[in-house]
Amino acid sequence: WSILRGATGQCLLVEDASCTRENLSLDAIPDVDVNAPAQLCFTSSTSGNPKCVVASWKNITANMLHVADYYTATDNRVMLSVFPLGHTLAIMGEFLVPLYQACTIYILREPAVPDTLLDAYIEIRPFEIVLVPMVAERFLSDKYIERFRQVLEFVEIGVVCGAKLKKELEDRLTSIGFPLTIPYGMTECSPIVSISKPSNYESYSSGQI
Repeated sequence: WSILRGATGQCLLVEDASCTRENLSLDAIPDVDVNAPAQLCFTSSTSGNPKCVVASWKNITANMLHVADYYTATDNRVMLSVFPLGHTLAIMGEFLVPLYQACTIYILREPAVPDTLLDAYIEIRPFEIVLVPMVAERFLSDKYIERFRQVLEFVEIGVVCGAKLKKELEDRLTSIGFPLTIPYGMTECSPIVSISKPSNYESYSSGQI
């Protein structure tokens, strides 16, 4: 397990010297009750009352396998984790799925502002980027559009999530060749309910269940 240096900040490289290829055995992996709680998430949902959501190992694993089957890193197996990992979507989309696909995961240690994000993208060239609509809109402004076009040269999947994507913004993103992917979900569903991908993208939809 390693967390490598990000584009603009130092990260701790974590290594377990006892875990080597020679002494690693599948027999040593403990049995897990798939219905046992794996994660407790505090959420207020979109408009509901704050609550604690319990996700089982089966919930999380099933979601991870379905999402990983839906899109896969091809040539560029690098991911930049931007969102706080206390968020279920960040855990799934920026950590568990890339980890399952044996990607290198960089952790952004600085605030995810447009300048920092674009610098990091251009330096490490991730196969996927995850944006909220507000940041996507900033990238399309005159100040950032040319650097954003550089990112489009290598990005295979561009996820926009976390809030409703306005039609006007969606049209602008697709018009410049942004490989749009829109997931819809909630913490209670661990978390992704439906997802689109560039190869079967339909305008103004949140993809297939």
